[in-house]
Amino acid sequence: MEKEIKTEFKKINTTLEGLVKFLHKEMLVRSDLADLTSKTDLTGAKSEILTSVDGLAKQVSIYHQEMLVLSRRLDRIEVWIRKIEAKTGIKVDW
Repeated sequence: MEKEIKTEFKKINTTLEGLVKFLHKEMLVRSDLADLTSKTDLTGAKSEILTSVDGLAKQVSIYHQEMLVLSRRLDRIEVWIRKIEAKTGIKVDW
């Protein structure tokens, strides 16, 4: 009977050792949780980058609109200069 008990304890011990190995291999530990925390910190950095890119896109859009306005102004000034040339007979070298 004593041998049977020892044999059963060995089986249980072997099973428990296998279970402990499995848990160490497959389960999260505190260091893994720290890694996950640092990965979530990257989400904040990603958000900041997206905000910066959005701000830059807005500035480019405003710049583009300003260039369109300036281009239109220059076109009108050029038309006025052509009219002045025609009325005065003075040629402007471009």
